[in-house]
Amino acid sequence: MHHFTIRDIENLSGIKAHTIRIWEQRYNLLEPLRIETQHRVYNNNDLKKILRVAFLYHRGVKISKIASLRDDSLNQLVETQGDLKNSDYSINQLMEASIDFDEQKFSETLQYAFRVFGIEDGMTRLLFPYMEKIGWLWVTGHFIPAQEHFSSSIIKQKLLVAIDGLLNLTPANAPTWVLFTPENEYHEISLLYIYYLLKKYGKRCIYFGLDVSIELLVTLCQHTPVDVLQFHLTTNFLPLTVNAYLEQLAETFSSKKIIGSGRAVQSITHTPANIQLIHNPADFIKLIKN
Repeated sequence: MHHFTIRDIENLSGIKAHTIRIWEQRYNLLEPLRIETQHRVYNNNDLKKILRVAFLYHRGVKISKIASLRDDSLNQLVETQGDLKNSDYSINQLMEASIDFDEQKFSETLQYAFRVFGIEDGMTRLLFPYMEKIGWLWVTGHFIPAQEHFSSSIIKQKLLVAIDGLLNLTPANAPTWVLFTPENEYHEISLLYIYYLLKKYGKRCIYFGLDVSIELLVTLCQHTPVDVLQFHLTTNFLPLTVNAYLEQLAETFSSKKIIGSGRAVQSITHTPANIQLIHNPADFIKLIKN
């Protein structure tokens, strides 16, 4: 059982902390524990309940009605109004499934989303917002790594199946892209999605994988023609600063086009001439289409 702060609850549900406090006082909606500092802490069941309350509230159900429902009636109303075609509902389903380590529920929700929305819209409308929420909990220390590994492994399985199912549409003269994450970077989902997009739009790819040193990239480029090097950096555990890494990468591969993406490169404002930073999936799709 995990404990969450009211700030966690606010960020995950979209309901302001001040509003949650009012609901607790007026309707006895939740009964959080109070630690020695008198700060509220919420458990797994509290989080799941407020996600369901928020879903109904955002759909126009009055809070007075929601608060009057027993938990079983609340859950039934959510199921009645819920639709996996609704992104907010599906994201909540993924959150609940990851909290409970419910592999079947998580997998079925994800599979349905990919079937209904397609991979691109499913990633944009569902998985990226979900991963942002998971990332918030991971950063604040209120979501143990087990849940992140649990959900990530299922998402990677689905992406690998989608990649394997793509037809080989690569023209003979297509440029060769190498996909990798820098040293100490082990987040793979976004890199797999980039791989999917490149293959879908007819690019030749070498998926070089995770935790790749510059020395390994040099060896690869010595043995096979490479046109584009693309890295994705979520965390910032490099031996160098991100700026220093970019400079070293640009200098070592001065004749190559280099593309960088990921949360850790978003704040960089100056880049070497042969490096292009991508700030969102839509921009990347425009790039590879053009």
